[in-house]
Amino acid sequence: MSGEIAVEHDSPALIERMIEFLYKSDYSNPDTGNEAEDLISLLRFHTDIYRLADMYEITPLAELSKSKYEYEVKKHSIAAFVESIPYVYTTTPDHNNGLQGVVVSHARLHRHDILKDIRANTLFKEAVANIPQFAADIAQEWLEKVVNCGSCQKAFRDGDAKAPEYKHESIRAHHGMESTSQNRGIFDGVLF
Repeated sequence: MSGEIAVEHDSPALIERMIEFLYKSDYSNPDTGNEAEDLISLLRFHTDIYRLADMYEITPLAELSKSKYEYEVKKHSIAAFVESIPYVYTTTPDHNNGLQGVVVSHARLHRHDILKDIRANTLFKEAVANIPQFAADIAQEWLEKVVNCGSCQKAFRDGDAKAPEYKHESIRAHHGMESTSQNRGIFDGVLF
């Protein structure tokens, strides 16, 4: 016995970060240069860490990489996020959809931004057309997040309280909402 473990399928940088996590309960991001390209690289890096954590069954590392991915997509370009969707869906395992769930949820919550950004919109349409599981996950997410008003039967989207329809006084009054900060759990949404 040599006491060595051969890890042949992943880059030394990924293995180094996994070992770093085992000692420090965190891992450092790779060095970056060009901001736009590096954001894509960073999202891919967190996706690869997630895949590696799943392979070695290190759940806390998977959760951390998922959190870091989510942090990066929330603070940066919507187009970079959408560009990362195919990579997430082609590299993460089918049996563990934690990171894919983050992608689907973020896409749903930021659909208005995706529609406004020409590049993001084009990339999103390509992802839906080319990745059947992503298309199915998006459809399922939207179906599960619809709330119908019992009085008027209008459908509301759950989770998008920034929509102008939600803030409209007549809708709030019709649904017994005195202000936009009340009852967010009931109709956090946009008219469908």
